[in-house]
Amino acid sequence: MLFSCNNLKVWFPVYGGKLFQKKTGYIRAVDGVHMEIARGMTFALAGESGCGKTTLARTILGLEYPTSGTLFYDEAPLSYEGNAGKILRKKIQAVFQDPYGSLNPRRSIKDTVAEGLEIHSLCASQKEKEERVAELLEQVGLNPGLMHRFPQEFSAGQRQRIAIARSISVNPEFLILDEPVSALDVSIQGRILELLKNLQDTLGLTYLFISHDLAVVKKVADYVAVMYLGKIVEEGTPRQIYKDPLHPYTKALLAAVPIPDPRRARARAPLEISDEVPSAEHVPSGCRFHTRCPIRKFPLCQETEPVLEKKHPNRFVACHLVQKITKNGI
Repeated sequence: MLFSCNNLKVWFPVYGGKLFQKKTGYIRAVDGVHMEIARGMTFALAGESGCGKTTLARTILGLEYPTSGTLFYDEAPLSYEGNAGKILRKKIQAVFQDPYGSLNPRRSIKDTVAEGLEIHSLCASQKEKEERVAELLEQVGLNPGLMHRFPQEFSAGQRQRIAIARSISVNPEFLILDEPVSALDVSIQGRILELLKNLQDTLGLTYLFISHDLAVVKKVADYVAVMYLGKIVEEGTPRQIYKDPLHPYTKALLAAVPIPDPRRARARAPLEISDEVPSAEHVPSGCRFHTRCPIRKFPLCQETEPVLEKKHPNRFVACHLVQKITKNGI
């Protein structure tokens, strides 16, 4: 297993009172997540905005500190301290959501892509560094002759290609892709996804692909985990998740995916969930989805928190009523 985490929690303290000196609670951004990602696979993490996906990614990258739980990389505890941490940062890279905000407008494309090469001393000379940058730009479908230009001279899709070139410059093993195509036009999304697939096949990369768009997830994932309010509520292969979703939240997300065929769209049974996502500071008791669930049963769902249980091979779900769901539908 390349990466795993066990009962991972990332809570942020909330302060109030006079001069905001009193701790009044916690934002439970990630609240007991178990995850295993095998080498060479694309593990997709799906869910609405605010469910904790990005916080989880930032924790893996060492940008946030876990409140509790364990993280392992290649069977060893994940830590960014000392020389081992520098090696780990070379192995784990990221591509972020905003192609406009993730690149420094004051640095040329050559300097941006070459930054990792310099930090990890991967090129012996300026000439070798420039040749490597040219090779990377060509690898992501950009003209190497543009390396002396600046980010503002490129489109959003081109900027994301530059960010991808930067991420693979140090020959990583594990790439965290946080909503890598959500800020792009639909016409460009497919090209970027195809590029990521080609790079994975060529370089042997492992992906953690984070997205709120289940239509995009379906195209890239080998395995899917659905996250809600800090917890994973369902896991399975794309075929299992899309053909026979078990959790009512997963069903609601899939029901919201647009269907291009108007006749199929009209024939699809509507499934609406009420209210907005509750605050991670005030997580509902029992099943945290019960305040929005269309099939909730009181007092069971309100008082008892369901655990993520294995229902079939490679199939996990956290719902008290999953047996009723599988037999009768929603």
